[in-house]
Formats: sequence, structure tokens, C-alpha cells
Amino acid sequence: LILGCITLSFTLLSFVTLRGGNRLLPTAETQSPA
Repeated sequence: LILGCITLSFTLLSFVTLRGGNRLLPTAETQSPA
């Protein structure tokens, strides 16, 4: 469970960072990784 949670968080963070490192939290909350 912990590994899965970390993996999901890391993947989301990496995805958002690739899209735009300036707005990490806002982008992650507003836009979904579709």
C-alpha cells in the first residue's frame, strides 16, 4: 500500500513537473493526468 501510494504520488509529481515545473501543486489540483 505504501509503495503504491508513493509510486502514484511520484508519478503525478513527475508528470506535472514535465508539463510545467513552475506550478506543481496548482496544476496537479486543477488539471488531471489524462
